[in-house]
Amino acid sequence: MPLRQKTVEQALDLAGFSKYNLYLFLFYGLAILTMTFEFFGTFYIMPPMARELGVSDFQLEILTQVLTGGLFASSKIWAHISDTRGRKKALRIALTMSFLFGTFAAFSPHWIVLAVIKLGSAAGVSGTFVSSFPLLIECTPKAKRRAVVTLSTSTFLVALGTMAVLSFAILSLRFSSYIPGLAIYFTSWRLLCLLFALPSIFCIIGMRYVFESPKYYLTLDNEAKALQVLRGMYQINSGRSVENYKLSTVILDEDNISTKDMKCLRSFWTRLRNIFKKPRMVYFTLVMKSQVACYVCAYCYIELMPIIASAFIASKAKGHTHLTVCEMIRDRQNTTMSEQNNEAFINGFAMTMVFTVGIALAMLNVIINTLTNYISRKRIIITIQVLVTIAALCLNFSPYGVLTAILFMCVLSGVLNLGLLFSYVGDIFPSFIMSLAVAFTAVAGLGPASLVAMLVKRFIRSNCEVVFYIVTGVSLICVIIMSFLPSNETLYENRKLLNQRVPKEDEENRSSRYSYYS
Repeated sequence: MPLRQKTVEQALDLAGFSKYNLYLFLFYGLAILTMTFEFFGTFYIMPPMARELGVSDFQLEILTQVLTGGLFASSKIWAHISDTRGRKKALRIALTMSFLFGTFAAFSPHWIVLAVIKLGSAAGVSGTFVSSFPLLIECTPKAKRRAVVTLSTSTFLVALGTMAVLSFAILSLRFSSYIPGLAIYFTSWRLLCLLFALPSIFCIIGMRYVFESPKYYLTLDNEAKALQVLRGMYQINSGRSVENYKLSTVILDEDNISTKDMKCLRSFWTRLRNIFKKPRMVYFTLVMKSQVACYVCAYCYIELMPIIASAFIASKAKGHTHLTVCEMIRDRQNTTMSEQNNEAFINGFAMTMVFTVGIALAMLNVIINTLTNYISRKRIIITIQVLVTIAALCLNFSPYGVLTAILFMCVLSGVLNLGLLFSYVGDIFPSFIMSLAVAFTAVAGLGPASLVAMLVKRFIRSNCEVVFYIVTGVSLICVIIMSFLPSNETLYENRKLLNQRVPKEDEENRSSRYSYYS
């Protein structure tokens, strides 16, 4: 192929991987921080909010399901906007919604009002993820794409730990200021709501310096804007003039169906049908099932982490030794309910432990990302999930505090598989349905995971051992499903069936034929 004419993947390689990609990764990390604070932060806000507004446990469960339902239901709408109107446009609207509704939540006078507001906030979170993930991978050279997606899990884990420490610092403040117009008292949990909404503003500001996806422009047959973006990326990465980026034509080297002249529903249906196109449908089903099962396990243990951490610390403070994790949780029931709620969510030692675990897992994820250069992605995914299954089973029987902590860390390491599974999405789906694929795979797992986590939290104190056995069973099912995931070699051999055109030089260079999927 002449120098002045390249495929978009080759054009991204020529644009380089340097300063702009680092900025884009930091921007995506900030978007993850926004999503984590707005979605998972709600669970730290709920206990003090329930005490102030007189909310029952059943009403809290309704609020949780409203939050998850808003995230899941709106994801398909956001996906359609992102695929047809652009990643940046959808992202700008979603971040604005996230900030506005997150701010309004701080002034809710009633739990029903809070539920309605959180529905809008969840929709903003959904749009942020569905739009930012495709933008990240479509502006990253394919050889670096898997590493960038995997490392993004570390930003999520750091965000979880930061959220725990921030929640402890703010919720331990004791102040109350009456707001006459709303007839509410402005207390610490309302201040925390405002702080959780702040990252959205920084994301909106940072988006000013983010380019639109060149692949998105090519799906619209807008080659001029795609070249403009690629030249801008080249200039930032290399520090050289755009005149040195000697490309006059760029070709979209993947499947594409133009829907710009179609009506909204027909356009959505056309894209949806292409997700279930063989062999894409087989891979889509495997990735979706793996992510749902992985979400269920990881989400349950993330939700239980503050409870288990506070139970662990309380048992050590009482001088109790040789207790299993379930015996520690039951031992916490000897204290009053108010003390349990206070210690479970505001106890400084417990939140410090949550922060430490998050940072440790983030560092472990960096090591795993390095290992993927030498060990296949599928093999690492299965190994991690087998370790999670064994650790979850043994957790019920360990009477030693140190061993319990190690096993619980192993169980939590299942969250590292989410990034590795996300990387499959970029390998399987073309750009014109990328956001829709994210909505059906990454976001789809949150619905079942939230429902299972709610049941787990309800029965953890009365049927603790049974709960751990059930989650262990789900993890085992996850291992079985993951064993059918395509290997790097299989994905390469099926590139033509997946409607990804294979560059001639890739066919000739046999030594690096699997580099795209390693």
